[in-house]
Amino acid sequence: MNRTSSLILLLLGAISLDAQMMTVKEYREMKDTLDKGKHDPTYPQAAMTFDLYIQGIGDGFAWANAELQISDHQRLYCVPEKLAVTSENYQQLIASFLPRLTRKVHWPLHNWQSVDEVPVGFVLLEALIDAFPCGARPRQ
Repeated sequence: MNRTSSLILLLLGAISLDAQMMTVKEYREMKDTLDKGKHDPTYPQAAMTFDLYIQGIGDGFAWANAELQISDHQRLYCVPEKLAVTSENYQQLIASFLPRLTRKVHWPLHNWQSVDEVPVGFVLLEALIDAFPCGARPRQ
């Protein structure tokens, strides 16, 4: 087994053991490993697992958003009705939002010391809110 295969399997293990807590640092490492290992035999499985993880986070937010709408509460974000958001879209949103994340790191409710410690799910939620605002709701 070569070094890339070992890293992909190691990162897959990290996702499965502590999926709810993947940090920005771990996300970047996984993306980097996948980019370097495209010719590795384990790449399709690793890429699919990574995509499913990101899609799962996004689907969870979509379900929460739907529940808010059904119960007549303000939604977190407002994706256009005919737009189906995929794992690839979610990853693009994360990538475009990460450079602007520094203002969110030192929130009083969190003990994050750097962007690397921020959970990637938080980044995706903030990116969705930023990309698909609902009406004239003010953002800080």
